[in-house]
Amino acid sequence: MEECDKRYQYVVMSCDPYENVAFKVPAWPIDRGEGKVWSKWDVGSRVFTLQVSFLNPAYLAAEAEARAEAEAQAEAAAKAERARAAEEAMARAQALNQPPE
Repeated sequence: MEECDKRYQYVVMSCDPYENVAFKVPAWPIDRGEGKVWSKWDVGSRVFTLQVSFLNPAYLAAEAEARAEAEAQAEAAAKAERARAAEEAMARAQALNQPPE
């Protein structure tokens, strides 16, 4: 028996009359998207199949970084648009306050 390692999670299967069988897998988040986790029990051959897909933490971090960058760019564009609109409003206000020539 080994000590608990937080970098891994364990899938344990049990079926009489056999002993428990455990699989040590990375402690990555499970991808629960359409068709990413499935299982099948084949009665005729008595075979159980389990498929689990994991989300790679490096991919998730890169995706989050790209999302944050896109949000920062959108915020910068919105700020620039607000500044442009304010300048136009000031120019219109100044034009209205000019005495006729």
